[in-house]
Amino acid sequence: MSGLFATSKVQRRHGAYCLNVRGTPVFTPKGTGVAAIVAQFPWGPSEQLISPAGTKDRLDMFCPAGMDHLSTGYLAISNKAWPTLKVVRACASTAATATCLLVDGATTIVTVAAKYPGSAINTVGTCVVSDASDGNVNHFNLLVSVTGDSGSTTDVFKNLDATASTMTVSELGQALLVGGFTVTNTGRPDNGTYTFSGGTSPAVASADYVGTAGTGNRGLALLENDKTINHVFVDDCGNSLRSAVNAGVQAHAILMGDRIGYINGNSGQTAANVLLDKANYTNSHVVYVDPWVYVLDDVTGAKHLVPGSPFAASVASQLVTSTAISWKGSEVRSMLSGIVGVEYNRGDATGDNTENGICTVIQEGDGGFTFEADVTCAYPIDPTEGYLTDVRFKILVAKTFVENTRESIDAPLVGPVTQPILDALSGMMDTFVANSKNTDAVHLDQCKDYAISDLHAENSAADLAAGRFTIPLQIQESSSLRWLFLALQAGEAVQPQHNQ
Repeated sequence: MSGLFATSKVQRRHGAYCLNVRGTPVFTPKGTGVAAIVAQFPWGPSEQLISPAGTKDRLDMFCPAGMDHLSTGYLAISNKAWPTLKVVRACASTAATATCLLVDGATTIVTVAAKYPGSAINTVGTCVVSDASDGNVNHFNLLVSVTGDSGSTTDVFKNLDATASTMTVSELGQALLVGGFTVTNTGRPDNGTYTFSGGTSPAVASADYVGTAGTGNRGLALLENDKTINHVFVDDCGNSLRSAVNAGVQAHAILMGDRIGYINGNSGQTAANVLLDKANYTNSHVVYVDPWVYVLDDVTGAKHLVPGSPFAASVASQLVTSTAISWKGSEVRSMLSGIVGVEYNRGDATGDNTENGICTVIQEGDGGFTFEADVTCAYPIDPTEGYLTDVRFKILVAKTFVENTRESIDAPLVGPVTQPILDALSGMMDTFVANSKNTDAVHLDQCKDYAISDLHAENSAADLAAGRFTIPLQIQESSSLRWLFLALQAGEAVQPQHNQ
């Protein structure tokens, strides 16, 4: 024997051996808090799916201080929390990147290219050339900044040398505003303040939001290869694009099957028109939110009317799959604290909305806001998937099963291969059932009961011979406490019947 572990019980030498036994596989449920937005921002990479490290990284990249904090994209992601938020900037492919020319007299020495395309930096961006920190008269310092109502952002470059045909700029990797330097003529630019120009932001079309399904070219299509995404939404794309973009969100959710899309109609719709518009969307993986809501901006504190769908996506990304986004608990009210008003109080029409698969923002008596019901667009057409909790929990189980069994695919279809899968699946489902009895069930993915029915009945000899094995899993999901009644009987003649 050599080494600590033996790989077989067949050994030539007498002695004690340790066998490295592979443990029973365990299904680890996948996270459900990853959201993705396709939206218009004043800045940032275009036609790319970006996964910022956190809020600061996201804002520095797409809405740096000094640029427009009233853009539709910024308003869609602010005033709410995101466990993980991925971003696609909707931008016309013809958008041009601004440049700033640093000159010596009339001769251009260095061309500074903005980091991203768009016109935003044209009016708020400057480059300031000053004497170099190292005292070399042939070198220079450069301060690139954007300044506006939302503050300022700066990139600082020290001791730049343009006396050679190329420049080495160590700070470029951390720059937020500058994408590169080109030495046009060797030399040293004059001290002074220069401005950017040439950046353009052509009007965005619905195709910039949706892309072409199956190609991963832009917009929603860029999300197709990321299987971690659970929630998809857009900003206020504009009334003229709304129907096409909403249809794109629904088509994307149907194509992927592993995520929920959140949409809304145009602002200003009457209750009757909301019902007419929602009739265009009937899939269980789509949530239609009404009405629009008011938020306060972080620049002037003014009120702005924005879609409610990003709030629904935010709440869903923070809750477990079996807890409804319409939970009236203080936690959800806190998640929706960015809402300061609704465009319309739907009143009794809220019931019509629910009965037609519309998730309605309502105001509570204490002034906070919640959702009336977590219905999907499939309600009432398909009551089995009419509630978001039902759909999200099924996605959780299916996604976990598929991703945790990958390495068993194309192994021999025999008991020693299939039984560990069955055991792991049962273990996961047992945990979900146990969670339903936990005092903190509202924060745990859970269901009431499950069963794996007759495997023999489900798997014919022909299927097994062809390599097809089916596990028939039945799940009794937990319903939400949607109606609570107190059967009150009071009066002088009432004789209470005490339980024995």
